[in-house]
Amino acid sequence: MEIYLNFIAEQWLLFSALIIILALLVRSILAPRLCGGEEINVNEAVRLIDGENTVILDVRLDREYVTGHLAESINIPVGALPARIGELEKYKKHNVLVMCQSGGRSMTGGGVLRKHGFENVFNLSGGINAWTNAHMPITTKRAEKKKKKEK
Repeated sequence: MEIYLNFIAEQWLLFSALIIILALLVRSILAPRLCGGEEINVNEAVRLIDGENTVILDVRLDREYVTGHLAESINIPVGALPARIGELEKYKKHNVLVMCQSGGRSMTGGGVLRKHGFENVFNLSGGINAWTNAHMPITTKRAEKKKKKEK
């Protein structure tokens, strides 16, 4: 044991770097699952959307959303999500794909959903940027207005 303590004392900088790297590695693995849901890529998102009971939640600002979004997506900006969570209550048992521009805000939005009891939360890694870079379709039409007219 004394040998290890001497090594740590002599190589404290190297040992500190090891601890930091291990902490970052654990954080990168556990944080998405604990905070904002499972992070998935574009191909996995397509499979999820093609399956049943998937809701797409776009947490970008309205001005970003109107420039292009996934068809049938619901737009609630991440800052307004806690106050508007009731609008999503009926989707609690569904898969919820959360997306934003690049993946950061959607992680926060996924955390809000999980805090309110949503269990099947998925974060689109890279957001709409990754979606469009993969040449996937987007629309500028508002799905919510169409749904309201159908009711």
